[in-house]
Amino acid sequence: MLKPLEEKGGVSGVHIAKIVFVLAIIVAGLLMSTNGPDPKKMSSKRQSSVFNPQVLGATVSRGLLSLVPKAKLVKDETVKKVQSFFGEKKEKVGKNAQQFFYSNAVHPILQQIDKLPKDDQEKIRKELCKPE
Repeated sequence: MLKPLEEKGGVSGVHIAKIVFVLAIIVAGLLMSTNGPDPKKMSSKRQSSVFNPQVLGATVSRGLLSLVPKAKLVKDETVKKVQSFFGEKKEKVGKNAQQFFYSNAVHPILQQIDKLPKDDQEKIRKELCKPE
């Protein structure tokens, strides 16, 4: 039989923790909004230069343009390192792949063929070695 869910009277510790957490977030938000910088205290010249999109855009574009040559150098160096790494490892990877393929695919098949009677072995070898 299914038992009905037990109903607890009162407030559990989890509910109290959730309420305290929400209240802490609300208080922190109120404190941050009241203690922020006062725009009236900022000088009009500084305020206009900081929030002027043309000045900000020019500064950002100058910064980005100075990073383009550095980014190209990093890209070129990275491509060279990757190509040299894979160039050196290509033969080793090929040999390892060949060994892996042989040990996991071909060798078990050959073992199974060797367990067959001689006449069946010859038939299978003829079929496998048949030129296309």
